[in-house]
Amino acid sequence: MNLRLLLSKHTLLILGIGLTLWAYGTLTDILFVYYQQVFFGDGGGRVVYVDMDIRWLQHLMLLPPLLLGYGAAVWLQHRCRPAWLMWTLQAGLGLLYALICRPMFFASIALVHGRVDFYMDQPTPLKQLLFGSLFMWISNATSNFVLYMMGVFLLMMMLSRLDLAEERLRLERLSSEWLAIKLRTLQWQINPHFLFNSLNTVSSLLRSSPGRADQVLSKFGELLRMTLKEQENLYTTVSDELEYVHRYLEMEKIRFEDRLKLSIEADEASLEGWVPSLLLQPIIENAIKHGVARVPGAASIEVNVARRDGNLVMRVKNSSPGAAAPPDDSGTGFGMRHLKERLDTIYRDTFSFSYGPDGAGAWVASIELPFTTRAPG
Repeated sequence: MNLRLLLSKHTLLILGIGLTLWAYGTLTDILFVYYQQVFFGDGGGRVVYVDMDIRWLQHLMLLPPLLLGYGAAVWLQHRCRPAWLMWTLQAGLGLLYALICRPMFFASIALVHGRVDFYMDQPTPLKQLLFGSLFMWISNATSNFVLYMMGVFLLMMMLSRLDLAEERLRLERLSSEWLAIKLRTLQWQINPHFLFNSLNTVSSLLRSSPGRADQVLSKFGELLRMTLKEQENLYTTVSDELEYVHRYLEMEKIRFEDRLKLSIEADEASLEGWVPSLLLQPIIENAIKHGVARVPGAASIEVNVARRDGNLVMRVKNSSPGAAAPPDDSGTGFGMRHLKERLDTIYRDTFSFSYGPDGAGAWVASIELPFTTRAPG
């Protein structure tokens, strides 16, 4: 996390806890002083330990040391690794803060009334004033030590929760980065496979039909530019995905001419949905390679996308005769395996993917996943 942001959070935490406890200690002491003045004053309110101005000034003078002590407590929590040493130093700071409260009291007397022994009948040395009321010093020091350490415990607890939250955010960020790398790797593995098959198509047409090979090569150049663009993005809209599928099928239609019939349909509600880039291309390539290319005669490939009950349903149907015969693993294992792995990585248990014969002589692949109008994750 950014150091400046971290320091600002720690500063706000120190100020919040410090000012809250300071206000609590100050108000309780002022109320106690008021109680003494009302019930135990000498008529003029001038009893040595119940002067209101002195107490206000004393507590104002104690605020900076309190905040500095809590700042040191935060520093120790991040720098001092042995827990016993850290808490020993914290207690030492608390004791130091507690011990300066009594001298601060006499300092405030001097600032308000001009001299430390203002309430004494005769001049009295500061040392005698400090140690002459040892019981009062111990009593004040104990209450202030408890108040200070209460703030330290609150600080440590809040810092622990803050560090835990930051660690969770860091792990989530690392997990997100790892997921992006994994998806990118899977995408890169699919693209060379597609390029290899396309170049094989061009190579075979060069021998049998140079004219069509030139047309396919031109379409392939356009498709390659789109592929490189899509490869930069992990996700795309349904509209862009179907545009890519249309370009790919146009290239294949040049190869198979009138033998291949194409159909791409999508309802308006589905076009703004987001899906992983190049999601349908492996399915369609599989249909071409193991359906249309292997079986003579007329064939058709139908692509249908629809939004249904909050989900996006994408369906590819290859109706060439004999296409329903189960393809061998060597042909379909790569594309289907990587496609399922990508979907599982992104959607976990919220998607379904199936492919196989439909019982009517066709081969159907179907993907159903949550409909979103932004990139998943």
